[in-house]
Amino acid sequence: MNESARRLNADAADTAEMAALYARLVREHVIAPAPERASYGNVAEQELRPWITGKYAGLYYWTSAVGKLVETLEPGQKLVLAPYFMRPGARDAGLSYRPGMMIAMNSKTRHPREAALLINFIFNDPFAVEAFGLQRGLPVSQSAVALLKAKGLPRTLGWDGNEQIVLLPQRAGESGYFEHPRVRDAFFDILEAQGFGEIDAAESGRRMYNDINRVLKRVIRPPARSVAALGDRDAG
Repeated sequence: MNESARRLNADAADTAEMAALYARLVREHVIAPAPERASYGNVAEQELRPWITGKYAGLYYWTSAVGKLVETLEPGQKLVLAPYFMRPGARDAGLSYRPGMMIAMNSKTRHPREAALLINFIFNDPFAVEAFGLQRGLPVSQSAVALLKAKGLPRTLGWDGNEQIVLLPQRAGESGYFEHPRVRDAFFDILEAQGFGEIDAAESGRRMYNDINRVLKRVIRPPARSVAALGDRDAG
């Protein structure tokens, strides 16, 4: 998203291509149709019957939470890491990053030193690192990762996934408005309407471009002008 322009970086052709790709993925049985997914109720992916029985061949999922997908599989099913798909010539993998666990210090705390020591202990102290293991996801701290490797901690899909994405090209920064409730809801509403056949892919692409840009225009505040600039304008 272009925050300075308060609009998508994508143009109308890009959103049309996105909507057409979604339609193709459903048509060619790569992803489940929206009515089928809805028929299983509001349950998590690992609780879907087609996933448990192996009808669904795979999922695109957060590396820190992929372990729970393994736990619900029926005996005989096995989950492995697949190669990361990218369009030939692509310069960015389009990855999103979120902290599995984040701890912050209140700026008004009366004990900043003690709070900092506690945070450092949780994330970097060998005793704490070994005690937590991978329960909170793969640590960001390189010293913690090195310790877990030295201790021979069993590898997980999340660990392997993190090592895979480190080698992928990552150039595009993610806008803070990507997860804005009004932006997210607008995207979901359009995709849901397309998924249930209320609109076709062409209309979906047009609405993604027009509707999302209108939402961004409302939720992104324009840069504040300086006092001097306001004064000059008033004087004029």
